Amino acid sequence: MKKEHLCELSYSKIAADLRSAIDSRHLSPGEMLLPERELARRYSVSIGTVRRGIRTLVEEGRLRKRQGLGTFVLNRTETSGAIALLLPTLQLSYYARIAELVEKYGSSEPFIITNPDDVPVSRRISIALKRRGFRNVIITHEISSEEYDRCRRHFPGMEFFFFDSGVSGLPVNSVCSDEIEGARLAVTHLLNQGRRRIVFLGNTRFANGRRRALGCRLALENAGEKFHLIDSDVHYSSAYAAMQNALARGLRPTGIFAVTDMAAMGGISALREAGVRVPEDCAVIGYSNLAEGKNFTPALSTIETDLDGMVRYTLSEIAFRTAHPETELSQVRFQPRLIVRASSSTIHQPFNKQESCHE
Repeated sequence: MKKEHLCELSYSKIAADLRSAIDSRHLSPGEMLLPERELARRYSVSIGTVRRGIRTLVEEGRLRKRQGLGTFVLNRTETSGAIALLLPTLQLSYYARIAELVEKYGSSEPFIITNPDDVPVSRRISIALKRRGFRNVIITHEISSEEYDRCRRHFPGMEFFFFDSGVSGLPVNSVCSDEIEGARLAVTHLLNQGRRRIVFLGNTRFANGRRRALGCRLALENAGEKFHLIDSDVHYSSAYAAMQNALARGLRPTGIFAVTDMAAMGGISALREAGVRVPEDCAVIGYSNLAEGKNFTPALSTIETDLDGMVRYTLSEIAFRTAHPETELSQVRFQPRLIVRASSSTIHQPFNKQESCHE
């Protein structure tokens, strides 16, 4: 049997044993696990294998690692206080899916707050509190440091957790996808297909866009290619118009990495109207793995974030910090993965091997 398979069996057994011990209450809520070195000795495996087993249960919300102290059992049934989930909208499947997962894994039904861009977060929370009490807020979009300070002042007993978002320039409790790595995966896939005129369809006015643009830039520069941007926001209509303008100016990309799936679909629509075939002439990759992209024509290649694991971790963090309010801030990044579908499934055969991105 291969060594890799044995390792897989070993860490799966460790995870299964710990899960059974927690569910049967042989390991009690709040109890600290044996040190990783001791577990490795008992199972006759490496510390790395033990850590993989433990990480599985951390992501399930059954264990919590505290740096420098050890790994502790979480009480999955204890209430962590009512939770409010602050979403820009429920009209996009990405945010609707987050809401579904918080309801699925939470100990109580979350109070959903939709927050238009023009309403301050502190104002929206204040209005919501009049309808239902809660002490923890999960925020799914970036806010300014001024607005965050205002929230902390107005709601001193409240804990704020940022999901795939944060506060510019300030350390906060956050669980994010590694967007720089996600962009690198997308652009590297396009480069490996022989595509060289690759553009970033999006902007850098918000943190998510900046990180995705940076990953795109780094991957291109590492391959000796230039970074080019078509300025668009995250929405279909904006990307459609931006792509139309770029094509009218004579830009002919062979690969596009878009800031979101909706932007990618807007770009594809503009390309097709101009007679540019996707993926034969230009491959396109989006970000977030929306259901809309899977059902689009052609089906959209995308970068998927581990929403399931991120939600479970966020809820376990809320439960732990409720029991241990003096715990240090937690900032965790989950690894994304590339999903290849029809929009980037064809190897590009450049007519000119020296092709470059220019208007």
